[in-house]
Amino acid sequence: MAFRIPTSCRRAFRIDVLAGSLISLGLAFLFLSEPVLRKTLEAPAWLVVALLSLRMGSMTLSPAWAGASHLRRKVPLVSFGAVAAGVLLAMTAVSAPTLRHRLPAEWQGVRLLGASADVLVFFVLAVLVFVATSGFNALQVAVYRENYPVQCRARIVSRINIFRIGIMLMAGLGAAYLMDHWPGAYSPLMLLGGASFVAGGLVYRRMRVAGQDALPSSVNWPELRRRIVPQGIIRLMRQSPHFLRFQVCQSLHGCGNLVCQSAFLLVLTDELGLPYRHIVPITLVVAPLMALLSTTLWAPVIDRMSPARARVFTGPFWVLGMLLFPLSALVPGGLVLAYLAFMSRGIAQGGSELLWALGPLHYADKDEPTHYLAVHNFLTGLRGLVAVGVGGVFYLWVGKWVFVLGGALMVAATVMFYLQDRAERRDPTFHGEAARAAE
Repeated sequence: MAFRIPTSCRRAFRIDVLAGSLISLGLAFLFLSEPVLRKTLEAPAWLVVALLSLRMGSMTLSPAWAGASHLRRKVPLVSFGAVAAGVLLAMTAVSAPTLRHRLPAEWQGVRLLGASADVLVFFVLAVLVFVATSGFNALQVAVYRENYPVQCRARIVSRINIFRIGIMLMAGLGAAYLMDHWPGAYSPLMLLGGASFVAGGLVYRRMRVAGQDALPSSVNWPELRRRIVPQGIIRLMRQSPHFLRFQVCQSLHGCGNLVCQSAFLLVLTDELGLPYRHIVPITLVVAPLMALLSTTLWAPVIDRMSPARARVFTGPFWVLGMLLFPLSALVPGGLVLAYLAFMSRGIAQGGSELLWALGPLHYADKDEPTHYLAVHNFLTGLRGLVAVGVGGVFYLWVGKWVFVLGGALMVAATVMFYLQDRAERRDPTFHGEAARAAE
């Protein structure tokens, strides 16, 4: 029997779909900043690694968003972040072309470690956009918890993700075609992305959250500071050892993926020398497409098992993609292998995105789900800040061996997730979210 959205959830679902699609369009054009920085603006490799690292590192701000959301309503904070991201993305769009034509001649030849002034300004503004979007996941997933029942939450969120990923797919394909024929197309595309962010933020303001009227309208700053890490992380880990072990497994798994992030882009742009019509589909379209096709298959599976157990099933697809990709630069006709690698990663991503977003709720107290999500995002950002940079340096040092390191870390993480699931099932004092909801 086909799954139907419960009547009580339909209004929230419609707003999530529309606002999420608009914000996803903005994110699709924001993610163009990474290949644009290397291929069109000819930034040095270290600056591309820095952008990728700081994009992931921006998630370390999640505890601040979560602390504010506990003391204030969540919806206005998401709306504010989207509008701020839109304004900053519009500034990013016009910064490089404007500066290249307006800078005095004596400044145009100045370089900082190989990066020109217009490239550095583009880089700084792009980082600020990622900072503005850093609270989206912690806040929106907390709203999912309030508005959607646990018994069908993964299936509802998977349908929201279908719309969001579909928008990113179409935007990525269109952008790839345009930028191959007109390298300066990134500027109007990012302007469009900025407008989409603003529109998405305004639509999201119409969202209603169960119980939000009970939250105060002002921030108690001492209480906010108390909730921000490291105190919050230490407290949560002490009171929830299973959550601690889950985060250890998650960190090992995440580091395996993140150490290769810079290498993926640099292999495509530098070693294979591909045009945008291949770079953008491989990095921004193929994996999301496979995630779109597989997410509805993963959702009912994830609804029926713990996050740790579900990770055991996604792990092999990650490892396969990690080991296939470096072969694309070694064998004739290797471009096909690059596509196959990202197809495998996309199948894993379809389940992993649901697990990454909803997994912490399996361990969360009813009164503090946002804080669990914030700690989860903070640790993701922390390992992203470190692992992406270390992986980029490792790639510049040893080349494609970095993919072997990533694959080995993911194999180890999959084994640890299996052991974590066994420990949870054997602990009579531990009850996941579904078990607590049934009590």
